[in-house]
This record gives sequence, structure tokens and C-alpha cells, in this order.
Amino acid sequence: MIRKIRDNVDKISRIEVRYAEDDPEAFIASYGCTARSALAAVKMLRRDGYKVGFLRLVTLWPFPENAIKNAMRGANTVIVPEMNAGYMANEFRMLGLNVVPIPKLGGEMPTPEEIYSVARGGVTS
Repeated sequence: MIRKIRDNVDKISRIEVRYAEDDPEAFIASYGCTARSALAAVKMLRRDGYKVGFLRLVTLWPFPENAIKNAMRGANTVIVPEMNAGYMANEFRMLGLNVVPIPKLGGEMPTPEEIYSVARGGVTS
């Protein structure tokens, strides 16, 4: 069963990509409830002149490696806010990307302002 799923990753997995048309140098990637904060941070960054894209994982498994690589082509950094110890950041690291994790524990969600602050340090305008 697992082999059948892995053989059909491109048919099963889903991602949402925004703001990729101007070849951003970085993406903020998120999933679940943190995606709202991540999208708000992307909008703030773009308003301030930063070329940053947004990638939301709709499905987590199987991990959509090919779709992510295609969406992020040309980008060298992915910023990953999460409500855990950085598990999703590790998945992005395995793709050979420069990863800036924003792990947050204790049931609190990363705020758009926190994500914005971290992202400003890793993205040029």
C-alpha cells in the first residue's frame, strides 16, 4: 500500500503556491493553521518590497518533493514556521534547500509579525 502511494505522489499530494510569478528568492512554506500567519507575513513583506513567495502544503504525506522543487525553482531559501520542533523544516532540508525554521512549541501559533521579523533577516529587497 505504501509503495502504491509513493508511486503516485504527484496525483495524491497538493500544494498551493502564490506570488511565484516574479521569481522570488525565498518562500515562506507552511501548512495547517500556521498558513494564515505565513500568508499575512508574505503580504507584509511584499508590501515592503521583498520578493518572497508563499507555499502552503495542503497534504503532508506523501511529501510532494517534485511539486515543491518546481514551485520554488530559482529560490534559495525557504522559511518554515511551525507549531512543533521543526519537523517540516527537516523535510525541506532533505530537498537541499537553505532552511530557516521558525519552530514554536506550547500550543502558540507563530504570528505574522514574528514570521516577518525572521524573514526580513533572510531576504533582500
